[in-house]
Amino acid sequence: MASFASLKSQVFDREDRKQHYQAHIRGLNAFDRHHKFLNDYGALKQLDDEQSSPTRRMRARVVHTIPKLLRVLFIIGLGSLSR
Repeated sequence: MASFASLKSQVFDREDRKQHYQAHIRGLNAFDRHHKFLNDYGALKQLDDEQSSPTRRMRARVVHTIPKLLRVLFIIGLGSLSR
């Protein structure tokens, strides 16, 4: 069983990675953000085409991730309007 300290450090590390990713995405302009997300989606789609059955789970994750990405883009867009 993991100790409280190791669990705490895992949570902080995960949160730090999340904040770093969000800061990177917020630093991009709309065109670069759009380009990055399309490239990421294309890479996942190409991977899915190369491997048939094991990537069905990944496809399901991508399908569920796209609305989350759109929500983040919408929130970022609203945040940039208030500046």
